[in-house]
Amino acid sequence: MRIAASCLVVGLLVEIALPAHSGQLTCQRDTLTASPESIARHPPGFSPSPNPNVLMCQRTIGGAMRQLFDARATALRKCWSARYKGGHANQCPDPGDTKAEAKIAKATSKARARICEACGGADRDCGGGDDLTTAEIGFPQPCPDVGDCAGAVTTLDDLVDCATCDRFRH
Repeated sequence: MRIAASCLVVGLLVEIALPAHSGQLTCQRDTLTASPESIARHPPGFSPSPNPNVLMCQRTIGGAMRQLFDARATALRKCWSARYKGGHANQCPDPGDTKAEAKIAKATSKARARICEACGGADRDCGGGDDLTTAEIGFPQPCPDVGDCAGAVTTLDDLVDCATCDRFRH
């Protein structure tokens, strides 16, 4: 038997299927362990909301972050591969191969748009008075202090900034 669980790890909703014999579920920075009993009594990270709008928002944040991470990793892999093959001598992503930075910017913009559309209330845009609150969504406070991403998360705009921050840029 498997149980679905979710955990907010460094601003990323991670959804997993857990074997029934797993250990206690604990959400910590980058670790996740679980048991069916603990999930039933106390859902991890935040409770999946009974409100379908909030649940869609939570899932969209997780999906957008996964896609953004994949896009960044692919752009960087291609940039560094081109450098190692002699295609350029630049640091990646900027100036890089002249493609990576644009691909990362496009993926970041797309992730922001997806999150704002799902979580931005009736106007489906960040910054309106009808946005879902960070408390409703269950986003951690403050934004994890990794890279240049630290800061308070009090509005949907702050949440999107935190969720799309490039934690690996130096």
